[in-house]
Amino acid sequence: MLLAATIWACGDDDGQPPATPTVVQPATKPTASATPPLSAPSALDPPLVEVTGLFTDPRPSSPAIARPLASGTPSFSPWDGTSTMLYDIGAGTETNLGPGSVGRFSPDGSKLVWIANPQPPHASGEAMLLDIATGERRSLGEANLTFFDDDEHAYLSIIEAEGDGGHCEQVNLTTGESTPRTCSPGGHGATTTADGYTLYGGGKGAPVLLKDGDGQLLLRFDADRAMPAGPGALLIATVPVEVGQRDAEGRFTLVSNLFLVDIATGATTFIATANATTTEFMQLPLAVNERYVAWTDNYCGGGTTYLFDRQSYVMYDLGQTLWPRGFTPDGLLAEGASGVRSLIDVEAPAYRVVLDGEPQWSPDWRYASVGRVGGHGGVCI
Repeated sequence: MLLAATIWACGDDDGQPPATPTVVQPATKPTASATPPLSAPSALDPPLVEVTGLFTDPRPSSPAIARPLASGTPSFSPWDGTSTMLYDIGAGTETNLGPGSVGRFSPDGSKLVWIANPQPPHASGEAMLLDIATGERRSLGEANLTFFDDDEHAYLSIIEAEGDGGHCEQVNLTTGESTPRTCSPGGHGATTTADGYTLYGGGKGAPVLLKDGDGQLLLRFDADRAMPAGPGALLIATVPVEVGQRDAEGRFTLVSNLFLVDIATGATTFIATANATTTEFMQLPLAVNERYVAWTDNYCGGGTTYLFDRQSYVMYDLGQTLWPRGFTPDGLLAEGASGVRSLIDVEAPAYRVVLDGEPQWSPDWRYASVGRVGGHGGVCI
């Protein structure tokens, strides 16, 4: 029998105060609830299904069972910090492609593009294309950024001189023909689930909307984040609320509740209350597949990563501060604050792959690439 217990977030090693302790309630199998849904803008059409049982206040939880994850060892030679590397995870081989940017894979995983020998001030160099199976390389021309639009077309961003705003082109990989293209990666704002629903919104005051294949509004609710959680289900994190008092440095604690939502009925399963100590907004690493939900409490304060088993309704503590990003089709946890740097077997638990840098992966997770990346801030502010 699971017993209620308090979960305490870990503090920094430098003496900074820990997050305000929060408690969360044991998860139970989803049932309908009389609790009204969180408010949403009335201008939207009424949803076909009502989401019930959401709440934003912290709740108690069953104690997590320790499932300690030992530190992982690098899977390949140390990266030199400048070269474009291609790793074949299955074969355990590595290929140094020379100085360059991190490589990007085609949707079918058969090709790689990168910028060879990028130079300041715009990191411009030669856009290269690699056929992974044959090892054949060819130049696509000068560019400062490249990736794939689809299996047969590469995107090039080109800045030719100081003060030049730049332009973008699409290269046909069969004919070599180059045509102008809008300078935008595109494809933001909506997610298509495996069972054909379309998920919109979340965060910044926008409600989450779920529509069916005919465009009808099925669900509408307020949340900070929502993501597909296997057939017929969503995982959501509620809008964070501040708890406790701010410290002398202006840091405060935000909490967000994690729920599984049954799309057909709108019934919710409460998993846990997650928390973070912050000076601005909540950093909540979160991932889900059909078996597990993974998240990290107080990532920027040295907190711990939890794993909720959707079959047994048991929660585990992995004993490390990870950044869950997703799960592979084989059920490995993909982890890393800046790119997926490791793949973890959560059943063992043990690291399967550990990489340097900020890797990019092929869609089938067989290959990975590291290389130079543009500067950016850290996830902890």
